Amino acid sequence: MSFFSMPPKIRQSIVLIQMGTFLEYFDLMLYVHMMGVLNKVFFPHVSGPTQSFLEAFSFCITFVLNPFGAIIFGYVGDKWGRRYVIISSSFLMGLACFVMMIAPSYAKVGLYASALFLMCRALQGLSSLGEVTTAQIYLTEITNPPLRYSLVASIGVLANLGGLLALGVALAVTYLHISWRYAFFLGCTVSLVGIFARRHLLESPDFLDPSSVLVKKESPQTFFAAFIRLCAGPLSMYFSYVYCSTVLTNNFCYTPQNIIFHNLWVCLIECVFSIFYVGVVYHYPPLKLARIRWVFYGIFALIVPFCLKGATHPFHIFLVQLMVVFASDESALGVLYKHLSPKNRTFQGMMLFAGARSFVYVIASFSAITLTSFVGVWGLWAIFLPFVVCYKKALCHFETLEEQRCFPRTKD
Repeated sequence: MSFFSMPPKIRQSIVLIQMGTFLEYFDLMLYVHMMGVLNKVFFPHVSGPTQSFLEAFSFCITFVLNPFGAIIFGYVGDKWGRRYVIISSSFLMGLACFVMMIAPSYAKVGLYASALFLMCRALQGLSSLGEVTTAQIYLTEITNPPLRYSLVASIGVLANLGGLLALGVALAVTYLHISWRYAFFLGCTVSLVGIFARRHLLESPDFLDPSSVLVKKESPQTFFAAFIRLCAGPLSMYFSYVYCSTVLTNNFCYTPQNIIFHNLWVCLIECVFSIFYVGVVYHYPPLKLARIRWVFYGIFALIVPFCLKGATHPFHIFLVQLMVVFASDESALGVLYKHLSPKNRTFQGMMLFAGARSFVYVIASFSAITLTSFVGVWGLWAIFLPFVVCYKKALCHFETLEEQRCFPRTKD
């Protein structure tokens, strides 16, 4: 069954889900791409390792509270329906953008401004958790293979496009010397559009009749494999847009404006890669594609310290960023979520996603700072190599589940 042969209401729901993901990730990524500007507004002026730890903390606060949001959103999604989670996440994102838009600076109210800013970042993290996980679960439940795999992968595409738009706005704000508050005004506005549009979402059939779906009882190995699988995206995002930005600042004296323009090209190429994979996964089994990309990820993990050590020009950092963007894998999530029980799928999926993001961003942020300060870029091996080994085990586990023909991959 193709997308255009589906019932009109199903097609409308899919488009609304995709549009909402695009808008919410625009709001979320505004801070990531304007971090250099906003940290100067809401935090005291420091330098050296203190500044690095402060930036890492302000970045991680978005995700460390995600497990608490997973408990709330997961309960709502399994008790009252997936659509309520999706609508409420849009509201919370808009609220966070509105408060950030009107928040006073550190120069005016001191640490109160820092605290308010961090609260808004935490609220944005909770909102993005409800958005992306529920959207992927929703599309998993209302579609069948192989269209399911392409549509679930399209959530990553729309998230990347939202981040690309955020980069464009951040670039306009910094180069045209426009107040950064206008960017968050735009973010608040697009959230309101998302809330209005999503009122007409249909509820997921797996939620309405979970007894019609036969799922083998989840084992601890399945949860561990899903957790490791969900760590891939956050690790790639942190390295590409946060760690490499720090390298550009420290080694090549890049300004916030230079970093935004540099990352704009990285994000643009990442969008091209993700669109390409959406088409490929419709015709090629996603787990086989994941295995191929795991090989590239393993090669990248081995050579990344050498690449960073030998980098003598910002273009070399750009090539390193492209390597991790190409190797990162979001193509098999349509397989992953279908192996969770529909009665608890939202809660389990969100807890896994929240745990993976919290774990990766906290460990990667502070470990990268600590390890590289003692042993240089070679410390990155301590982060990447264990992940590559665990990812291989997770991939083998899901391949075994698929071979048991719980969910055969057949076209409609």
